[in-house]
Amino acid sequence: MRCRPESLLLLALLVALKKKRGTKPSLLVVPASLLANWKSEMQRFTPSLSAKFVHPSETPKDELARMADHPGDALKDTDIVLTTYAMLLRQPWLQDVTWQLVVLD
Repeated sequence: MRCRPESLLLLALLVALKKKRGTKPSLLVVPASLLANWKSEMQRFTPSLSAKFVHPSETPKDELARMADHPGDALKDTDIVLTTYAMLLRQPWLQDVTWQLVVLD
């Protein structure tokens, strides 16, 4: 798998934002087919970033329900939340969160 330059730029930006205390998490919306690629790139290049996945392929159903019920608690100390376009429709609470950045891939 080859890493895309724009992916590395975004990950570098997120690492820089992490250094600022009190920043909010960022939201990355990707096609479902790229979720595993992003996970792999983050593990390889930015293991210091705390990530949460809002997708049933990566997160158990009960944890997704807890996130929906208490997003503030669920996203505490999280740098980036990754989800898919379809999950934006299925998880309307994602639209109610105040994000540092919202990135559409």
